[in-house]
Amino acid sequence: MLNATAGTTLDASAAVSLGNNLNLAGNLTLGGSNALTLGGVVAGVGGLIKNGPADLILNGANTYFGNTALNAGKLGVGPGGALGSGVLNAAA
Repeated sequence: MLNATAGTTLDASAAVSLGNNLNLAGNLTLGGSNALTLGGVVAGVGGLIKNGPADLILNGANTYFGNTALNAGKLGVGPGGALGSGVLNAAA
């Protein structure tokens, strides 16, 4: 289990695939220039903030309560994957 508190940032300088479950105690900012795949369940009260040109792929049956902000790049949801229960905000 990975725990992310408010203000946590994860930048992928190389393609990364994480299979761990992730607990969001606050918002997690995801950036970088390479693809990031989250394969475990993302849970907790926080949300995801996607910055940077890389792809973010969510493969887990996620249950997080916070919003998902797609500010740059692409967001993919794999088979069996899900967004959290919050709002998806996509930048124009």
